[in-house]
Amino acid sequence: MALTLLLLVGCTGPAAPTVSPSPTQTATPPVSTAATPAPDYYAGPRPLPVGDGKPMLWPVATSVAILDGGYRVETIRYGFVDVTGKLVVRPRYERYQYCRDTAGRVVLVVATAAGRKADVLDLTGTVIRRAPTAHAECGPTGTVVFSWWIDPETGNWQDGVLDLRTGGVLLPLAPHRHVSVVDDRTVDVSDKEGAYFLDVRTGRRTPHPGWLNSGRLEPGAPGALASTKRDNRGRHDYLNLKGRWILPPEFAGVEEFAGGHAVVALAPDRFTFLDTRLQRVGGEWASIQAVRDASDNLVGYVVTSAAGHGLLGADLHTLIAPGPDGIECSWDAHGACSVQAVDGRLSMVTLPAGTSMALPDGYRRIVSPGFLADVVGTGEEAATRHVLAVGSGAVAALDWPSSCEAVEDAWAVCAPSLPPSEDEEWQPDILPTVVIDAEGRRTAFATIAPVADPVHVGRTAYYMATTGRHTGLVDAHGTWLYRQGRFTELED
Repeated sequence: MALTLLLLVGCTGPAAPTVSPSPTQTATPPVSTAATPAPDYYAGPRPLPVGDGKPMLWPVATSVAILDGGYRVETIRYGFVDVTGKLVVRPRYERYQYCRDTAGRVVLVVATAAGRKADVLDLTGTVIRRAPTAHAECGPTGTVVFSWWIDPETGNWQDGVLDLRTGGVLLPLAPHRHVSVVDDRTVDVSDKEGAYFLDVRTGRRTPHPGWLNSGRLEPGAPGALASTKRDNRGRHDYLNLKGRWILPPEFAGVEEFAGGHAVVALAPDRFTFLDTRLQRVGGEWASIQAVRDASDNLVGYVVTSAAGHGLLGADLHTLIAPGPDGIECSWDAHGACSVQAVDGRLSMVTLPAGTSMALPDGYRRIVSPGFLADVVGTGEEAATRHVLAVGSGAVAALDWPSSCEAVEDAWAVCAPSLPPSEDEEWQPDILPTVVIDAEGRRTAFATIAPVADPVHVGRTAYYMATTGRHTGLVDAHGTWLYRQGRFTELED
């Protein structure tokens, strides 16, 4: 699972072709500017249970000021609390990764920090193994992939595999050796001599003729995405774990399987889908763009043909037939698509359900299915001054032109995006970020980020949050469940 980062930076969506009116000039709900009381009240640690009743380590992030050579440098360190709300690992790690078992349940944490070897922690916070190097990531169950040197741009890797049960090295480091996880018992190993699949349970090596383009196999996928030449060059197709091409490599480009289908390029401006039998399905298109939700789940596709833009569901059924309407599904809109009719009317289509709603007057940008924003200014100066919470209908006014992004449908995070100034002392980055809740209320939070559910992949259990003085964990309503001082100062 990808690492969870605490500090969020807003992203400005594509600029509207014209300046939209302010919501205050149109028939919109009243503006709410009051902060919610939750961030100011804390009655002490509360339980942080998991749905299956088992142990868990929940991350908390502390801003650390390090005095290094007389200079004060601020950075983030992660620690962990358990399901009782007790701090069991003090903040000392720069990043972390949850490792899941075959059922998808989090069972270990790999945590890393500069200047020390990576730690593997069990869910009590005990370090059960230390990797041979400072960088390590989850491997197949019972292993980690560790690295001495990584430079993907030049293809310079030095990777190995560690057996967590015995502490022995299953695969040692070697120059230009790259290891990527394929499934729960297999890794792909490539080096100067070639490439092979390694079964980490038996040690069996299976040479193959391709070069893998990506990592894990989707359940049910017929094989691993690969190309005939290094660096994603040559022709493309899929390798089975016996080390053979399933079909002779024929495609100009291929993507990973997701939701039972993969997008393949037949030629420039000619795309189609493959099903798990590697049969071409879903018709041919001039372009195909995958649409994903807040948890990175595939929820649909934007397709284009001579007739115009269309929208397909994840199962390839037609939601909007290709036509003259403009369809845009921004990567940061969490599965919500903007549809602009020929007469200029805007609507939001939310995937995967395919439900549609007209955008209220004054709102031209979709932040997520839960939040809409106005657009003031044009081009690079386009920004937001008002955010509408779709569920409640309330509007939050921003003090400064801002760029906003969503944290799922629970929060919108808006960062000031003021233009530069010739004044050397002008520092717009010191202006506070505004966090808005699902009710459309401005909160006292400065940052907020999701914490993964250990049982259900793609779901969120709690949120890491900060205010000016505190950091900790909150629920979806913003109630503190664990809180501590935000800052720690260390001397190097």
